[in-house]
Amino acid sequence: MRHTAITHLVQAGGPAYRQAHRRAQNTIDGRTVFASERRTHAGGDALRFRFDRARLAARVEKDRFQFRDLRAKAGTDKTEASGDIRAAQLQLGHKSLKMTEHYVR
Repeated sequence: MRHTAITHLVQAGGPAYRQAHRRAQNTIDGRTVFASERRTHAGGDALRFRFDRARLAARVEKDRFQFRDLRAKAGTDKTEASGDIRAAQLQLGHKSLKMTEHYVR
């Protein structure tokens, strides 16, 4: 399965992440995590649209990788990068290590 474009899109520190972070800092609401091209809050629909567009560009079928898979991917990436599942537990906000083990693949 080709995750290259999607990984590039969501990878912490990647170009799309840095761009969204820069734009979020320029908004009035400092709580904004993702910003639109107009430097305003990007809601769930806008994120899903961009995700779907990136998935199409990566030629990944919808049933193989969905928006909801990003949470599990983030937990897995954190575990692999740190070598400790507890780092993923903290990032995902889980009280139970068992729940994190359910997410990490």
